[in-house]
Amino acid sequence: MHSQLITVEQAQEKLLSQLSVCVQSESCSLRVASWRVLSEDIVSRIESPPANLSMMDGYALATGIDSSSDQIFKVTQRIPAGSTSTEPLKTGQAARIFTGAMLPEGADTVVMQEMTHNETTDSIRVNIPIKLKQHIRYKGEEIQVGQTLLKAGSRLSPAAIGLCASVGIAQLPVYRTLSVALLVTGSELIEPGNPLASGQIYNSNLYLLESLLRAHGFNVVSMGVVADTLTDTVSRLRDAADFDAIISTGGVSVGEEDHVRNAVTQLGHIDSWRVRMKPGKPFTFGRVFETPFFGLPGNPVAAFTCFHLFALPALRRLQGLPDMAVQAEPVTADFEFAVGDRREYLRARLITQLGQRVAQIYPNQGSAVLASTVWAEGFIQVQEGTTIKPGDRVAFIPFSQFRQ
Repeated sequence: MHSQLITVEQAQEKLLSQLSVCVQSESCSLRVASWRVLSEDIVSRIESPPANLSMMDGYALATGIDSSSDQIFKVTQRIPAGSTSTEPLKTGQAARIFTGAMLPEGADTVVMQEMTHNETTDSIRVNIPIKLKQHIRYKGEEIQVGQTLLKAGSRLSPAAIGLCASVGIAQLPVYRTLSVALLVTGSELIEPGNPLASGQIYNSNLYLLESLLRAHGFNVVSMGVVADTLTDTVSRLRDAADFDAIISTGGVSVGEEDHVRNAVTQLGHIDSWRVRMKPGKPFTFGRVFETPFFGLPGNPVAAFTCFHLFALPALRRLQGLPDMAVQAEPVTADFEFAVGDRREYLRARLITQLGQRVAQIYPNQGSAVLASTVWAEGFIQVQEGTTIKPGDRVAFIPFSQFRQ
């Protein structure tokens, strides 16, 4: 166990340096690909559009030049979407055309139907100045053959899936979804819905972390509450090692009832890091057999903070996702707060005062006050030894930064 405090950045670097993607690639159809992670680049095998297409219902014209005066065109054909023309347009001719239909050879512009009127049964007058190339989607202007559409490591959003469908790709190479075994320690924990006996508290950590993991697209397997015995802890960790990663809360201190550290050591190895931060100074990383193990603090807000700063980047690395680019934004403080010898992550929200973004913090910043995470929109990161006064500029990290 390391007694020296290390910085958040040092802990993150030490953690990620020991991890790499651990899930294999598989193929899945577009229908079940939502939010999966690509294991290979997606490259288009076709051009898009595959031909010159009309963007409007109207008339395709063969004009040859721009014109500022009314013109009459002879209508020689009609082209619905999905049809093709075998008859080229000659100068002065028009084709009735519909949105998405392929332009005939010789057409150099499209005018909307509203900008024309019938002169005879087979001719139209264009009432507006004519500009070449308007209202046309040209072949290959959006996507070229061989163009990389999506990079490996990308999450497949609905828009990304639609893009793949638009170039005819039906199966996608994706990583298998990471499976995470979740267990919490503490004989005092009781399930919500049951009456509390003396000395008991409700098990919030299990539901907090289970929801966080699912929200980030991981498969979660709850191993339940681990009783404060070494035998039970070893048994649960042995079962949890069948999954891709293990997360636990609590039980990594040196007290007589804290058995996680000894259990992990029996089954693999463990590093306990004391991070210069608050809440969440104790963070543990190790392996149960070969399965990565992440030990979060037992207090809910400390677990919440360490999950975002350490466990989430690590799980993303295991899943094959790119590293997060979390960036703080400068805002003005509307509070006073003195920080001791550890960097603090204050739960905060932003309001607007006189057109300026101003940060407020939750009144009670205790590491067990889970209500602060519901009220807040992000963390205010304050370096150690700093006193913040109203009007000072501070670093705000929105929770949305972690949803990349």
